[in-house]
Amino acid sequence: MSNQEYDLAIIGAGTSGLEIAKNASRCGFKVCLIEQGHSEGKSYFNKIPLLSGKLLQNDKHCLSFTSQKQKGLKNRELPILQGTGFGGSSLINGNVSYLGFKKKFQDVFSFWPKSLFQRIIDNIYRDADFSYIREYGYSDNLTNIFCKTLNSFLVPEVEDLDNLLEGWAKIHLNIRDSKRYNFSNDFNENALHKNIMKLANTRAIKILFKDNNATGVECENIKTRLKTVVNARKIILSAGTIFSPLILMQSGIGDSKEVYKTGVPLKFKQEHVGKHLKDHANFRIEFDCLGFDTLNQKTRGLKLFMELIRYLISRDSIFKSPGATLAWNKSSFNKKNNINDLVRYHLVHFTQERNLLSSKGIKFQKAQRASIGCFQVFPKSEGSIFLNDIKKIQIDPNYLSHKYDRALAHKAYVSAFDLLKKAGFSQIGKKLTFSEIEQNLESETYSGYHLIGTNRMSKDKGNGVVDENFKVFGTSNLYVCDASVFPDFVSTHQYLPTLAVSKIFSLQQGILTW
Repeated sequence: MSNQEYDLAIIGAGTSGLEIAKNASRCGFKVCLIEQGHSEGKSYFNKIPLLSGKLLQNDKHCLSFTSQKQKGLKNRELPILQGTGFGGSSLINGNVSYLGFKKKFQDVFSFWPKSLFQRIIDNIYRDADFSYIREYGYSDNLTNIFCKTLNSFLVPEVEDLDNLLEGWAKIHLNIRDSKRYNFSNDFNENALHKNIMKLANTRAIKILFKDNNATGVECENIKTRLKTVVNARKIILSAGTIFSPLILMQSGIGDSKEVYKTGVPLKFKQEHVGKHLKDHANFRIEFDCLGFDTLNQKTRGLKLFMELIRYLISRDSIFKSPGATLAWNKSSFNKKNNINDLVRYHLVHFTQERNLLSSKGIKFQKAQRASIGCFQVFPKSEGSIFLNDIKKIQIDPNYLSHKYDRALAHKAYVSAFDLLKKAGFSQIGKKLTFSEIEQNLESETYSGYHLIGTNRMSKDKGNGVVDENFKVFGTSNLYVCDASVFPDFVSTHQYLPTLAVSKIFSLQQGILTW
């Protein structure tokens, strides 16, 4: 393998890596795709939207990390999850499908011409057979009650929440015929596989250089411990927000203090590697809904069996949905139509044992309850990813550390409570005092698993890790393309935005065919 040189060596086979590999293969480039997870991603649970939560307890599909103690959340350590294998986090996500806010995208990536994003949007829509499949999930009587309440509480129902600061809609899902459709499906169907060498169960140790030129990747097979070198004209890091900065550090690129912990000499000083981590800090407000069977009840005993039969026969059952059916946007907390105040809410048809998430996936409670999920779409709080002195991954999202985020969370909590009251439901054992809300936020906030920013893009080396062409500052032939390059959020969910920037990278490299 070391004697063969590829056109592209891509580290990571998530949404970004697969999109780039697919495009390059169709243009005749020889690609080596390096993925530390499995190659197939086949699972019965992976096909059914509701059962995808079971994948979170399977280390074949999901990597589980634990955050640093969060100072603003009672020093709690929170689970941080990431998909692994060909498909990455698209294998385990909730299939919620939103591209995001065009204006925000243009502001965040201001160094790109506005026309470029429009071309990408058009391209994604044209590829509707895979990437932009959008179907509504399951609806029931509880959904209908909230629909009526939202009609009187906000503006009327809209077709799509993308680019709208106020309004509500049924959730769009990336499913086909009521079955999950992740990005590995598109890759398997549309890549020219004869041009791709797939190295599964293979960990990228470090990037190799000759002077400033990236020349290859040192790899290790996780099962056999056999080390190999993949030589390529261009090296593309698409290992995600957690692993892409760590691989840079292990290659001698980063803050000198953090690189020192990896045990390798500093090659390129880059203080922003691993910094500027952002995530959506989610919290849920549980409520009693006596008289309505939620997923807590429908996923047990005879009711579970009947729902499964309905799904197999008509595809219209609770199994069609990942557990949430409605979403609504609200931004008028401080002043009207302020995008920085934008909050996304979801009607979630279950309550869960969150302390068991890492070990048993999503485990529903037994009580007749549901919840409203909530998060600030464009948070200001930032954290970091680094290695400690024993080379263990340390993730510190620093949730709700910015006073603006915390104040907005309070207002979002009150708004959700008011909606529940108007809908005729009562919040469980809570009061709307400042101290009670603060206590609830500290005990109930958790990760949205939407990590971005640890290799952020910038016009100059002093403010970021990669330039507007995705190239790592100070190097040649080394690129990063995944959610880690995002300077800020552009959407509520990251699957389609990550796909969009991967298409832009492919276009820049001359490997995207329209």
